[in-house]
Amino acid sequence: MKFLHARPLLCTLALLAGLAVPGAQVAESRDLAAIREEQALLERQLLRLRDTMEVLLARIEAEGRTRTAELLREGLALLQARDGAAGGLTLDERMGEVRKALEQEQMAQSLEAQRRLVDDLDRLVSILLDRKNLEGLEEKIQNLQALQAELEGLADRESKLVEETAELRREAGGEELRNLEQSLDALAQRQRELLERTERGGRESGTLELEQLERSRAALLAAQRTDRAVLEGWKPEAASALQPAETALEAAQRAESQAARLEEARTRLERSAQALESGSRPAGELAEELRSAAESARRDANVSRDPAAEATAGALERGRAALTTPPAGADPARATAKALREEADALAKAAAEARAQAEARRKEAEEALSKAQAATPGAGLEQARTALAEARAAGARQGEAQKATERAAEALERARNELEFVGQALAGSQAEQARQSESLARGLEATPQGEEAEAQAAQAALARAAEAMRGASRAAREGQPEAAGQAARQAEQALEEAQQALEGARTSAARASAETNRALAEEQAAAAQAARELAARPPQGALSPEARQATRGALEEAAAAMQKAAEDLAQAKSASGAAEQRRALEELASAARSAREGVRLERPEDRAQAEELARQQAEVKRQILDLARRLQERETPRSRPDLARAESQASAAEQSLEQGDPAGAEENEREVERELRQAKSELREEEEQYQRLRDEEQLFRIAEETAELLEGHRAEMAAVREVDQERAGSERLTRAQKLRLAAIARKEAALGTRAQELATAIEAEGSKVSAGLLANVVSDLQRIAADLTEEGDYDTGPRLQGLQRDVEEALTWLLEELKSEQTRRQNEQQQQQQQQQQDQKQPLVPDSTELKLLRRMENDVAHAVAALRELHPDLDEADEYPPELLRELTRLAVRHERVTQLFQDLRARVGVEAPSED
Repeated sequence: MKFLHARPLLCTLALLAGLAVPGAQVAESRDLAAIREEQALLERQLLRLRDTMEVLLARIEAEGRTRTAELLREGLALLQARDGAAGGLTLDERMGEVRKALEQEQMAQSLEAQRRLVDDLDRLVSILLDRKNLEGLEEKIQNLQALQAELEGLADRESKLVEETAELRREAGGEELRNLEQSLDALAQRQRELLERTERGGRESGTLELEQLERSRAALLAAQRTDRAVLEGWKPEAASALQPAETALEAAQRAESQAARLEEARTRLERSAQALESGSRPAGELAEELRSAAESARRDANVSRDPAAEATAGALERGRAALTTPPAGADPARATAKALREEADALAKAAAEARAQAEARRKEAEEALSKAQAATPGAGLEQARTALAEARAAGARQGEAQKATERAAEALERARNELEFVGQALAGSQAEQARQSESLARGLEATPQGEEAEAQAAQAALARAAEAMRGASRAAREGQPEAAGQAARQAEQALEEAQQALEGARTSAARASAETNRALAEEQAAAAQAARELAARPPQGALSPEARQATRGALEEAAAAMQKAAEDLAQAKSASGAAEQRRALEELASAARSAREGVRLERPEDRAQAEELARQQAEVKRQILDLARRLQERETPRSRPDLARAESQASAAEQSLEQGDPAGAEENEREVERELRQAKSELREEEEQYQRLRDEEQLFRIAEETAELLEGHRAEMAAVREVDQERAGSERLTRAQKLRLAAIARKEAALGTRAQELATAIEAEGSKVSAGLLANVVSDLQRIAADLTEEGDYDTGPRLQGLQRDVEEALTWLLEELKSEQTRRQNEQQQQQQQQQQDQKQPLVPDSTELKLLRRMENDVAHAVAALRELHPDLDEADEYPPELLRELTRLAVRHERVTQLFQDLRARVGVEAPSED
């Protein structure tokens, strides 16, 4: 919420705006001296206001409150602006001119200038209260409502197109197709009723749950058999048999790496010799390259302590020395090249030895793998042997042999991991299956047959299975394959025993509902026969051959599913029967869809109607495109509904209609309608967000205005008490006291005017009780203003001060409830959003808060009546009442009548019926 939180500043500004009008509306009998004094006071207050705004602006900018700072700068700009229509004067300079005009008793000129000042001060109040923002929110809400109305209209128009297209499809299909659709609908409804009865009967008899438990037990038994087979073949010691092969492969990898290192250095020395002999590169450049390579090789040799790395570094260092200091002789380049080749030949010999060593190690690994594989077959070991065979076939192709050796090592590592972790995996699997077995036992206990002998036997078997599974889990975790396998076999046997007991329990349950199941099976068989008859005579009409075939096929599948359901029901298999019944429903829906989609428009009149519908669809599409453009062009929207799919589906619907495919068009039209309503829903959510912001802003401003009214009224209450104390013991007022009371009366009357405006605003928001409370405040302030003047004999006594306290109390009540509502909205955003989603707009102040205020108002009237009775004990017996008492009684009667009417309105709004007159 954007609002200037500077109450003293706004109070000053409100006082300026409120007092300028009374100062301008001067009666001829008014003392001009007092008015000039008030005008001078306004001038000084305006200057103080400007200074306060400048100081506040610096602080607000430092706090980073950009919107508030923007409002202050805009307000200062208005204060400093020079009005050309007023002689190029600023606002404070124009205040001074008004004061001078009053001093010269130029009343008409002063009055006009004051009116312009009031307008400018109102503009300043609007800026600082950010009224433009509130108006902007209301404008956004109105725009969103207009867009929603357009979307709703388009959606309704599209819905009508759906109905007309569906009617066209039915008419084009002919009588036979309409009869088929009706028969399919009736058969589907019949099947749904049978499914509902099957499920209900299965739940009541317990066969449905028992059959589900049987299926779960069967799945558990299958998993247990798998675990048992793995446990029986599990040999934890097999992992140690892989160690020789792993050691040999590691040695082969090291040898291949050494050979690669030596071969790389040999190649480098050979290239250097060739370049030196050909003269393509200078010896210095070649020496620098060998120096860099030799330093890198030396670092590797120092770290790895590898003989091959040491040999590589030495050869490169000697080659660099030969290039740096050529041998003496007639042809130093040739001699240096010869020295480089000698070093290269030595490295080649060492590389060949390393490769031979790698091959020998691979052979050792292959033999070790053969032994391990004989004891423990596995895919990982076979992959390792295949990779070693590839390395042997690579022979001198060093790079390929090295890669194949690495693949063999990786496969061997995977095999070891599988062997090492199989025990943990089996332990976890057995523990989980034990939990499932216990869950099955609990589920069986909860069935209607849970107390019967067969069910209890099944529960006991499932409990034994769970206990054996836990034993298998412990043994597997501890690496005891024999114990784990034995426990797994025991669990498997217990599950088989549970199956027999479960079948007995289900048979027993079926006997109790045998008659019901028999009736269901017969009805289901009759439905299957009806489906077969429909399949035997599909309509010809306007259906395409493909559609007729698809419809027949779906009906045949539905009939088969129905027949299978009948057989299952006859065997008291409620769950299986229900599953087949659901499959039959799916096939019936498929048959209806095929029949619907197979209609083609053959008659000229049908095609003409389709062309007209296509034209209407094209118009809807055009409007969708226009609306989509306007939605995208909105400034800073909180949502951007995408109508691209709606436009695409509208195009598809138009094309389907032009091609004579009403079913396809109907489906696309439904999608268009759905997308349009979805877009409307998104805009509705955005509107609700703006509405919440608008309500929060309005609530904040009303609370601020109420606080200012209360503060201003309290100041006048203090002023009245001062005057009352000054006049104590004196029957006549001084002129100064009369003038002061007149000023207080004007201020209280001005507060009453503001309270009336506030009451009107609150009532417009649907909060009638709060508005009624303010209406009481308005009438009291008007009476106070009148009693403070000659009309009321300048009353400042207990009666008038009591009225002022009533006003203070009412404003305090209202302010408390407004603040409470602000807090509630902040703390209960989610609940408020749900409330905002209701179709009926919620009042600014909720009904619960209004009810609290209403109760306070009623209690206040009751207390006031009680106080009057206490002050006037003879009230019921008196024939005449003093005027003051009559006025007070009239006031209380009006308030009571207002409370009664407000209560009736609130009761009607919340839907509470009025009590009967009986």
